[in-house]
Parts: sequence; C-alpha cells; structure tokens
Amino acid sequence: MRALQLFSPANVNEAKSNACLLIYAESEVYDSTISADIKEIYENRPSTAHIYILAPFANTNKTIDNLCAQSAALLRSQDFTEGQGSFNVLKLKRDGTKVQTISVQLQRASDGETVRSEVALDHHLRNAWLFDLFNQKGGLVAAPLGVHYRKQSGKHTDSFLRTSNILLSSNICGLLAFFAIGHFGSHPPRQILVDTAPLISVAQAVFAVAAKSGLWTEPVPIKSFSSYGGLNSISRLSKSDWVLLSASTSGSLATELKERGVDSKHILTLYYLQSENSPPLASNLLCDLTHRTGSNLDMRH
Repeated sequence: MRALQLFSPANVNEAKSNACLLIYAESEVYDSTISADIKEIYENRPSTAHIYILAPFANTNKTIDNLCAQSAALLRSQDFTEGQGSFNVLKLKRDGTKVQTISVQLQRASDGETVRSEVALDHHLRNAWLFDLFNQKGGLVAAPLGVHYRKQSGKHTDSFLRTSNILLSSNICGLLAFFAIGHFGSHPPRQILVDTAPLISVAQAVFAVAAKSGLWTEPVPIKSFSSYGGLNSISRLSKSDWVLLSASTSGSLATELKERGVDSKHILTLYYLQSENSPPLASNLLCDLTHRTGSNLDMRH
C-alpha cells in the first residue's frame, strides 16, 4: 500500500530544500515499498532533498533495523540527491514524563555500514506537513458569495475550518495521534475528550500509537462533548484529562475548558487560523494555518 505523501516548502527548514513525509498505516513497513514510493517522489518532485518516514502503528526500532539491513530505500534516496539530501525515520522517545518527537537520520557509510543520528524534529517541518495535509483534503470551507456562517461560538465568518474533511484514513489519524502524544507526554490520561465525534478516530489512534511505542498499554475512555453546546453536559473534569480540539479561529473553547479545571498543558488544538482581534497561539497547537511574514504557508491561496 502506497504512503500518504506530505511536502514542505523549501523555506521552512535550515537546508532551504523540500522535505517529504511518507506516512504508512501498516503494522510492518517493507524496504521495497518505501523504495518504490521514493522513486515516485523523485520522478514527480525532483527538487525534494529530504525523505522522512513515519509508520505510527509499527515498531519504530524494528522499522529502522529493517531499513539498515536492506537499505534499498536508503540507497535510492542517496542516489537521487547525490548524497546532498537525507533519509530519516520519525519516532517517539520517552524523556521522563515528556515525549520527544525524534528524527533518526540514516546514512550509508563508505564501508557499507549504516550510521544513525538522532535530532529533535523541527516544529516548522511538522507545521508545514500538517498545513499541506489541510490543503490537500480541503479543510478550509469557504461560504458562497454573500453568505456567512454562524459558528458554535456565536461568531460569524465567511469561511470555517472543517477538520473532519481530512480524517479520511488511518494513516492520517495515526499522523495526528503521533504528534499529539509528543505534546501530551508519556503519562496516560484519565480520559480523552474530543470536541467533535470525528476526532474519536484520532483519540483511538493515540492509544494505538502509545501502545506500539511502549508508553502505556491500557485503553482509556474516549468521549465527545460536541464543542460549545456540550460543555455543560461534561459532569466532571480533571487535570489528568486530555482534550483534543479539532480547529479554532479564536482559542475561546480552550479558554472555557481551562476555566472548568482542565490543565492547560493537556489541551491540544489541531489547527488554528488566527482571526481578527484573536491572539496567536504559541503553544497547545499542532498546526498554525495563519499567514506569517516570511512564510509561504498561506490559507488564502
């Protein structure tokens, strides 16, 4: 099964070159499959210099060992970039109560051995890939001319963010779950709350990814509270609860949840597009869709 391909623009990383993320949903990923996908990438996007692999439901250490032993994908990547690019595998690494999102770079040495080096994943790359995903799947819904939408917060807008549009496959849910665990940490929650029912699939993927990464193995309850309209139906909130919010243009739902007792570190908004008079969200956020000076990530195009 071919991977989901996400790309970053050239100006979001230090190397000033494109980076592609390949996401696989299988429990075991084969070197030959990755090699075929890399070949396709360089046929269609020859400017791509950096390849990243994510298999959130597989044993990452086993995946890395297999790639080092067989190396067809690694060699194909080095051949296409003439040694100027990189080949990387993403993994979660426990650091006390925190979890780091690590990029393991693999490089074939002249003696035939594969050298491994670990660095923290650049959050700009994460943002660019999730931005590309949102664009690819049509997450921004624009109103017809002359029509305005009324959001659940009571505000009006000519467009809105529909995260459910992108939750179309297990590799997408695994991708979001993988990055979410990197935010929440290694300690299992009492329960996972989501603001809309489609996010239940992401919450279920959180458990699957955590179990495969050896973080925790016991399942936890998952509940949808239906955004603003369901806040009063939540009987009791705890500082050990995790909350996944699909998207926001104001951050006001997260503020409401903090006032009701949820630890601010345990609230995560997947997508944020800053509206007029709303504050930027520097943390508790996976992807910022807002156009910033010096960036070519722009939801207006």
